[in-house]
Amino acid sequence: MKGQTVLVNLKRFGAPLCPSGRLEYALSLEETLAHALRLSRGSPTVAQTWPVVFAKHLAEVDLAKLESMACRLGEAPALGFFLDVLQRLLPGVSFGAFMERLKAHVPEGMRYFFRLGQGDLYKALTRSRTPEVASTWGFWMNTDLADFAACLRKFLPVQKG
Repeated sequence: MKGQTVLVNLKRFGAPLCPSGRLEYALSLEETLAHALRLSRGSPTVAQTWPVVFAKHLAEVDLAKLESMACRLGEAPALGFFLDVLQRLLPGVSFGAFMERLKAHVPEGMRYFFRLGQGDLYKALTRSRTPEVASTWGFWMNTDLADFAACLRKFLPVQKG
């Protein structure tokens, strides 16, 4: 799947992104989220906005379909990570049994979440700043849970109650 297609579809589903190009192929919500998992591994911006899109469509996401697609793409640990982030940050949201199934796909050892240039300074910072939620899913990541919380606060509609 072309990255630009995924970005345009993420925008269509409410991601705070400004991709160039126009919609050439409309993906389903689950296809968009599944392919965006892979894209998020190379883009901190996509990683920050993935939870926003999921949260905006929480009631309509077919989790079984998303899980199947994420597993086929080899991104089940990334899906588990993002769901864990959401469950920690959104009151009343729980993916308990679903996340337990995803944990079976976490490989042994740690790896970098972002597949970017990884010089010595990057590696040292990432290993020292990895939040617990990322290490649970076998990832080193130089992005704090507070960064995801700030993005959700900024881009989710305010709930009136």
